[in-house]
Amino acid sequence: SIGRSRDATSQTFEKNFVSQLLTEMDGLGTKGQRLIVIAATNEPWEVDNALLRSGRLGTKLFVPPPSLTVRRQILESECKKKPTEENIDLDTLAEKTKGFATADVITLTDAAAEEAIKEYFKTGQRRKISMDNFNTALKHIKPVTKQWFNNATRHVHEKNLQEEYPEVLNQNIT
Repeated sequence: SIGRSRDATSQTFEKNFVSQLLTEMDGLGTKGQRLIVIAATNEPWEVDNALLRSGRLGTKLFVPPPSLTVRRQILESECKKKPTEENIDLDTLAEKTKGFATADVITLTDAAAEEAIKEYFKTGQRRKISMDNFNTALKHIKPVTKQWFNNATRHVHEKNLQEEYPEVLNQNIT
């Protein structure tokens, strides 16, 4: 939001802000210091080209959605933080969350906990989070990645950036 292409805006303050950011980045560090600046965006094609040149933010790194193994690890980690039943099938949940971003997987565990809390308020009995709670939560949680990849693919094609962002085009998000 702070490094948007100056060509894409008519707002003088936005153009001035990016120009000031470039000036500040050029003055970072001294000869004896090694300084690394890291930035993140979900719309890299909207970043001002001057920010992307070598010596500023010259290296791009695409971070794909988490793999099956990583999704399972996220689920395991999140379940350790919550009172869950012993029979939670993390492998099945990891499979069912294909295309989920890390935040989506965490949201799923939170939503499953909320389902258990709703049951507590209905029955007055405390219990652990069950696989049924996860399955109910899965019906309501929609991953953000599918829409993002659809939009990203459209931008890449519209701006003829296929060579610059092949990772976007090579993802199989269903």
